[in-house]
Amino acid sequence: MRQRDRNSALWLTAHFPRLFVSVGTSILKIDTGSFTLTQWRAAVELPCRLVYVAEGRGKAWTVYALGSSYVGDGTSVDRYKTHLYAIPAPKA
Repeated sequence: MRQRDRNSALWLTAHFPRLFVSVGTSILKIDTGSFTLTQWRAAVELPCRLVYVAEGRGKAWTVYALGSSYVGDGTSVDRYKTHLYAIPAPKA
């Protein structure tokens, strides 16, 4: 994969008009009524894919994303790193 290639993933919440999107090392929230980005944004260390979005406690969603990074030549692994992120996101 070339350096400029980016992975992305989408997750539509079941109860409210919100769409969560992961692009590279950012997780964004989009208002589906107007299809505009909201002010909320989360930055993570590793490029990630959304795994799940669940209702959190109080007035928040919990956004789960799996991040990973790999360095190697395709036949051997020089180094790798993975992380499961659980990020609170306001419902408003």
